[in-house]
Parts: sequence; C-alpha cells; structure tokens
Amino acid sequence: MLVASISASGNLLPMQAVFLGKTIASCPSPASKQYAEALVLAYALVPSLTSTYWSNHGTMHDLIDTIIAPYFEATKKKLGLLLSQVSIWKIDCWSVHKSAKFREWMKANHPNIILLFVPGSCTGVWQPLDVGIQHLLKMSIKCSAHRELVDEALGQIQAGKAISEIRLNTKVGVLRDRSVGWIVQAIHDVSDPANRRSFSGPLKCAASVTSISSHASLTSPEALGRLRRLRDENPTLHAELTQSAVDATIPASHVEEDPFLDHDVYDDCDIPVDVLAGILSGGSSVNTDFSVSVDENGGLARTGHAEKSDVEADEEPVISAALGRGQRKKRLEPRAMTPHCGRDVSLIFRTFFRDFFMS
Repeated sequence: MLVASISASGNLLPMQAVFLGKTIASCPSPASKQYAEALVLAYALVPSLTSTYWSNHGTMHDLIDTIIAPYFEATKKKLGLLLSQVSIWKIDCWSVHKSAKFREWMKANHPNIILLFVPGSCTGVWQPLDVGIQHLLKMSIKCSAHRELVDEALGQIQAGKAISEIRLNTKVGVLRDRSVGWIVQAIHDVSDPANRRSFSGPLKCAASVTSISSHASLTSPEALGRLRRLRDENPTLHAELTQSAVDATIPASHVEEDPFLDHDVYDDCDIPVDVLAGILSGGSSVNTDFSVSVDENGGLARTGHAEKSDVEADEEPVISAALGRGQRKKRLEPRAMTPHCGRDVSLIFRTFFRDFFMS
C-alpha cells in the first residue's frame, strides 16, 4: 500500500509503502534498481507486521513520527512560528484514522495536530491529494510497470524465443523489487510542476476551469475574480447557482393547484347552513325544536328532540293478540335487553322470587 502526502502549498512529502509481511525481509531488497535513489528521496519501506498490506496503527505511527510531524515542525521554523502553533491534517475516513485508539494516540503524542476528516465517498471532491495527485501517480506507476514488461518480452523475442515460449516473471519477490523503480519514477513525475496540477492555482479541465479545495486556490485573486465575472462570462451557470427555490418558468396553473377544485368537500358537521348562518348573524336557530350548544372542545353541537335519529325514534305501538284462558302476557325485563356475557344476575333473582311466590 502506497501512502502519499502533500501540503496545501503544493509540497510533496516523502511517501511510505506498506508491504505484506512480518519482518523487514518482506520489503524490497537493497539490491533493487534505484534503491539508493529511493533512500535519498526519503521513500519509507515498512512491513505491515500483519497478514495484510493495509495501513495499521503501527504504520500510521511511523508515518506521523517520521514524515508528517517533522514537516509541520520544519515549516513552523521556516515561517518563524511557535512550535505550539496548531496544524491541520486532512485525512480520509479510513477505519484506522477514525478509531478511538488512533485519535487518543494523536492527542497524547501530537496535540498540536488537528485531524480533519474528509466525508465518506467525497475524497474525489474534497481531498486535494486525491484530486490533483493520485491520478498522475497511478498513471506513472502503470506506465513504468508496463514498460518493464514490454522490455522483458522484447528481450526474449530478440533472444530467439518463440512467441509461445515467452514467459513473464510475475513472482512476488521480483515484482516487489521492481516496484522501487516504479515509485521513484512516479515521485519525479508528480514533483515536476509541468506534469502535476498545481494546488495553488486553478485546474484547467477540458470543459471548464475550476479550482480545487485548497485554501490558497479558493481565496486567490484569480478565483475571486472569476466569481465576480461569472455573471458576464457564463450567464447560464450563474443563473443555475442563483435561481430561487421556485422555478419561474413553470406555468402558474401548475405552481399551486386548488386542492378543492372539482372535488367533493367532506364536512362532518351536521348543523344546517341556515342555522349556522343565523347563529353567526346574532339570531337564533330557525326551528324552535332545533337547538345548538357549545361542546367541550369549543365547537357547535346539536341538542334537542328534533335531532333524534331514526334509530332513537319512538317505536310504533304494537297491538297484541287476545290471550286465551290460562295464558298471560310475557313481559321482557328491561335489563334482559342489555348486552351481557351470560344471564343477568338481577334477572335471575327476580325470576326466582316470582316463581317462588306464585307456586
């Protein structure tokens, strides 16, 4: 894993490479091509000491102690600042970076370095390293690796080998040693101002001219001038950035639709309109049998006999047939008509005493 770092002023810091393995033997051999030049460039080669090649707490501690913190201290001395001056380190949301263990270690060992995390999935927008360096760095490594593979294949062809007999050496040890030369060449390519995109100026793209998120580029006179001239130079973009929440181009009939248009209005009020109008005008209800009162919620409610429902209307008298001798009319007790799970207790006692005294 290659860990690159760059300052907001555009200075490329020494790189760190993490190799899979638990000893220094897992790193490239000192006999590797351009190994001495890599040491001059302060290219750090460290083993992961784990079963993966990802950065961990140990490699991150080494990165800060040997690369990040020394750069901050040297810059403070160069600018004549106190060593207690705080510095900002913008990093991504890698699990090791945002872990409580790492943040506590930073507070204990480097309290003057403030961690600023790039939101997840936003490194391509808000991380200067990813915006201006990573693409060129990966492209340079890819070209160097491809060049060596082509040279190896051409050497075998020139030696007289048949195409079917050409074999490329892809052993881990061989590719690991070759990677030193690839990284050294990538460092030179990225450090060349003619190749990499400067962090202190605007990025020239094919479609437009934009600026990346470094403080110098966002507050530079060039960036501020382009913002002031945006209305004249790019009216379309200026209109999109300054348009209001409601699009004025939408027809008025579609901006706000009448919710009651062509729809039946449901009103659960059972008070007639003429009665309500009479009350509001200070009069009384139209029908003397129709009265209105104020309920507990402050609303109007119907009262009086005129509002009885059909269910509550008086039942019509039922003419009973004449009973014969020795027969009597059966009377249904009122409590027997009420719903109850089982026979009503009072009905039981009434029936018992009636049968007892009549027997």
